[in-house]
Amino acid sequence: MKNVIQYLFLGGVVAITSCDKIDDFLGSPDHNDDDKEEVSIFENKSELEPLVALQSQFNFVKAYSLISSTDILEDGFQLVGAQDGAGFLKEGDGYMYVVNAEDDYAVSRIHLDKNLNPLGGEWLLNSGVADFARQCSGTMWEKDIHGGPRDLFLSASESFNYDVKGIDPH
Repeated sequence: MKNVIQYLFLGGVVAITSCDKIDDFLGSPDHNDDDKEEVSIFENKSELEPLVALQSQFNFVKAYSLISSTDILEDGFQLVGAQDGAGFLKEGDGYMYVVNAEDDYAVSRIHLDKNLNPLGGEWLLNSGVADFARQCSGTMWEKDIHGGPRDLFLSASESFNYDVKGIDPH
């Protein structure tokens, strides 16, 4: 009987102290987190509102803008032209977004933090390519999903040669 009482007491202590741990993990409303800034993935990241018309059957969907040609990132990068095919990869704590800039005959890489805030970018392919072709359709070949030795961004051009360029996204 003495052991049963000790086990009940021990179980009660564990239950009471574990509630504090759960509150710390989940975020208790009693804790004062005024110094922490609320950050969400689900918000506009660009100064420009999304340019998309949602049909009535998708009334439960909310569109958010990630980056537009009006935005200038911290490192001075500016995404210009009409964006087309794209790929998305995990990069450290954040992400990498590789996208064709069709009008500019180019491919860019944009670095995003864990909340999809654009941090900076650079051009992986610029308009000085030999075939001087618009880069249209594109997709990311991910080694973890498709196999192979490395990730590869496949960018298809709109020239008479219809080249598909394999670009290292890293």
